[in-house]
Amino acid sequence: MTDLKTMFTKPVDWKDPRKFGFFLGFLWSITILGTLIGFLIQSALGSRAWAEVPAAMLPVFLGASAGYGLLLLASFLYSRQRSRNRDS
Repeated sequence: MTDLKTMFTKPVDWKDPRKFGFFLGFLWSITILGTLIGFLIQSALGSRAWAEVPAAMLPVFLGASAGYGLLLLASFLYSRQRSRNRDS
């Protein structure tokens, strides 16, 4: 909970992999949950069938996971390379 409060009150330290990973996880969850809520509202209003929601969420889930996963991997590799250069 303190990480979430800190994230909203102070800028994210992009060079700290732990804080940046938490930030990306938060963005990923907002993306997935926001899309799911949008699809459920569309289903409740009748513009989308309830049975279509899981199939519609699959590309969103895979795309968000791949995008945020690649960004997290790049951040990890950057911090690892940076720590190697600092040690040399």
